[in-house]
Amino acid sequence: MKKRIFVLSLILIMLLSTSMICAAEHEEVEPLYIGTTSAIINLNISNGDATMTANLIPVSDSVFDRVNITIELYKGNTSVYKGSFNTYYDDIAGKFKKTVTEELDSKGSYYAKATFKCYKSGTLIETINKSSGYVVY
Repeated sequence: MKKRIFVLSLILIMLLSTSMICAAEHEEVEPLYIGTTSAIINLNISNGDATMTANLIPVSDSVFDRVNITIELYKGNTSVYKGSFNTYYDDIAGKFKKTVTEELDSKGSYYAKATFKCYKSGTLIETINKSSGYVVY
């Protein structure tokens, strides 16, 4: 008899708890970026030269007029290179892109960071920060 009451109590609790979950408030999911499909920074080291390539693919070709890309190269926690570039949409490639090559002074563990500042009619629409993985030279 005690076992039946216990089982019925559990069933009742489970039924009530699921109805409360269904009645919970619905939260809208916001996209990570406003007008960007993807943004990435790649680092490749060959023969003592670090090549950093930053790419931003917009949702459409008319979302941004220009993208300012700041590229930084780090050895450990120390910045060894920094450059800032205005880029414009490449119709053929379908993206904003900047490639920079920097000669390295010494061996070590390097990574690159990119900051993408996206503008439309002179107004900043979004800022995206990305990092590459570490590359050992």
